[in-house]
Amino acid sequence: MLSRPVQILGGLFVAAYSVLTMACAVVMFNWPDRDRVVAFAAIGLVIETGAIWTFVKAADLLFGRRTQGGLIGATALRAIAIVYSVMMIVGIALGGVGNSFIGRLVAIVGGLSIISGLLVTARIRAAVKRAEVERQFKA
Repeated sequence: MLSRPVQILGGLFVAAYSVLTMACAVVMFNWPDRDRVVAFAAIGLVIETGAIWTFVKAADLLFGRRTQGGLIGATALRAIAIVYSVMMIVGIALGGVGNSFIGRLVAIVGGLSIISGLLVTARIRAAVKRAEVERQFKA
């Protein structure tokens, strides 16, 4: 558990970041490239949805809302890992990290590290939640 001052500072930083991200997503809705207007609008919608969700998490930090098993639940962490996996596969397949073998290798190792970290954290949070539920029934 974070101390209250750290929660407030973290909430302020995350809220500022999510507001900036929301502004960037709104700009994507009015992108001047009319050939790809649907693609930019779809990407903007996805970014806007993520930014709003992040803003809600920032409010949880700011107001000290107690959440079971951490700020982000196990199911959400697994969903983030799946989405990140798809993004990583598409990025590597389309050559988004350049033609360098070392660049691709670093991207693959880093991506797999992030994905495995998310899945391990999800498993730990699910175990904590199960333990809390079992403790409630024993009391």
